[in-house]
Amino acid sequence: MRKLQLIFNTIIHLKFIQIYYRLYYLFRNKIFGYNLKKKNINDFNPIVWGNRFDYEKSYFKKENSFIFLNISYSFVDKINWNFNQFGKLWTYNLNYFDFLNQENIS
Repeated sequence: MRKLQLIFNTIIHLKFIQIYYRLYYLFRNKIFGYNLKKKNINDFNPIVWGNRFDYEKSYFKKENSFIFLNISYSFVDKINWNFNQFGKLWTYNLNYFDFLNQENIS
C-alpha cells in the first residue's frame, strides 16, 4: 500500500511527455530486446608519475617550523592551525598536510 502511494505521488507530478517516453522505452526494450552492450575494459595503462613533485623539506620537527611559499615560521608551543599572519594561501598549505609526503616523516 505504501509503495503504491509513493508511485502515485511520483506520477502525478510528471508531465505527459515524461510518462509517454517512459512507457515507450519500456515497451521498446521488451518487444525488440534492446540491450545495451557494455564494453569490458580490461586493458588499461595506469598513470605512473615519473618525477613526483614533493616538498623535500617543508616541516622541521625539531624547530617545530614550516616553510611554505618561501616563508618560514616557527611555532613555539603548539601549532596554530588557524595561523593567518602570512595570508590564506600559507594557511591553506599548512592545513593541506602535504608536508606529510616528505621523506623520513612519521
